[in-house]
Amino acid sequence: MSMFRIAAAATAVSLALGFGQMANAESAGDRAVAAAQKYSGTTLSLHSEAGLQALGWELWNAQQWKELTGITVDQTSAPVNEMFVTTVQDFRGPANFDVLDVAPAYLPDLVEMGAVVPVNDWMDQFGYWDDYNDIAGAYKGWGEYKGKVYGFPDDGDVHVMMYRKDLIDEDAANQSEFKEKYGYKLAAPTTWKEWDDVAQFITDKYGPDIYGAAQPRAKGLTLYFWMDMFRDYGGRFFDVETMNCTWNSEAGVSSLSDFVEQRRYMPPGADAWGFTEAAASMLNGHVALHYTWPGVGRWIQNVGTDIEAMNWVPPSHVEGKIGYAVPPGGTPELAVGWIISVASKSDNQEAAYLFAQWSNSIEVSTGKTSLGYSIRDPFRVSHYADPGFRNLWSNAGQYLDALKTAGENGVQDLTVIQAQKYHDLIDNAVQAAIGGEDAQSALDTACKSADRVTKQIGVDRQRDVYKQFAAQENAYR
Repeated sequence: MSMFRIAAAATAVSLALGFGQMANAESAGDRAVAAAQKYSGTTLSLHSEAGLQALGWELWNAQQWKELTGITVDQTSAPVNEMFVTTVQDFRGPANFDVLDVAPAYLPDLVEMGAVVPVNDWMDQFGYWDDYNDIAGAYKGWGEYKGKVYGFPDDGDVHVMMYRKDLIDEDAANQSEFKEKYGYKLAAPTTWKEWDDVAQFITDKYGPDIYGAAQPRAKGLTLYFWMDMFRDYGGRFFDVETMNCTWNSEAGVSSLSDFVEQRRYMPPGADAWGFTEAAASMLNGHVALHYTWPGVGRWIQNVGTDIEAMNWVPPSHVEGKIGYAVPPGGTPELAVGWIISVASKSDNQEAAYLFAQWSNSIEVSTGKTSLGYSIRDPFRVSHYADPGFRNLWSNAGQYLDALKTAGENGVQDLTVIQAQKYHDLIDNAVQAAIGGEDAQSALDTACKSADRVTKQIGVDRQRDVYKQFAAQENAYR
């Protein structure tokens, strides 16, 4: 039985049993449902990322919430790189949104402009702190700013590596040939040099049928992979005293140059691949290493792709042949991620909060993060340990362990005032280098523009926010 059908059955059982009054409700999710029933007939507007994120909200959350509370959830969505702009536009009016998916990097901006509200008092009133404290430490701070909680981390977006264990761990001939050529044991790569060696070895031996590696490298995505490498190479985003941009440092140039050169063991055209194209290359068995967001790790095992909305995902030809590990460098990007927040101009703030509490609760989020059609990824301590999740396929435990370790050691997206502008400049620089521009020149140009942005914001103001970011354990490792 698919996870979708299991979830539907579980919901039906819950409805049949009914929920008691809030005072007798046993879980944070139940308490939210009981409290929200007085708002039956209300319509909430949810703004989320387009694509599979929107599908997850529609099929998993909105339908159940309507059945449980009588509250309708209407949805608008936008591409990931337009989410901040569309959220700000709504705040400036006319305001329509009630519930917001907020990328952590943009929370300082939204708090400072007053677009989201703190939720601490509701967490007290509706008993949410135990569930909140179950959120893994890597993500828990995402929704916090200047001592208040402005939303619930709801998506464990951390990059994870998938690799062909049949070719790397289990093939005796490959083990012998690799050891003879490179002088060390063939295994899932833990450094960027090992990644290069393993990918090149696979390409040399199996290409063009199987290439060494693939990852999303299209515009709007490459910045998240380079920001990881940049810090692995020792890079820092700014000089904390002057706030001058330092992306064009030796660490920046070296990491970007190496990033571009990785194309030598990737399939033709891979530089233009987005998330789905790169994933398809792994599912079709055409690459040996894949470094991306966690959702692909479920598709590879043909988990949750058996519904009509997922018929565009090719059947996996490598089911049972894939291992999971932390990506090279050991400090993967906590890339994008999402927080559920309440819009400050909502006319239904309490109802919006209760929907967020229920959606983010342990039980509901465990179901959603184990689905194939939702790319909401595990983010709770209880998710990593959940027996049902760990038995979804033969090595689901290895998948969850890799996500847990990756999160514990991951690095946060650059999070400052007007982070979107800096992210766009980084992305432009990476794309320019992929397009043939010298890495030093591309980063010099980006830094000149970044310095102008910082001056427009105010050096002292930006320094204060950057210091808060840089002081976090997961800003630099």
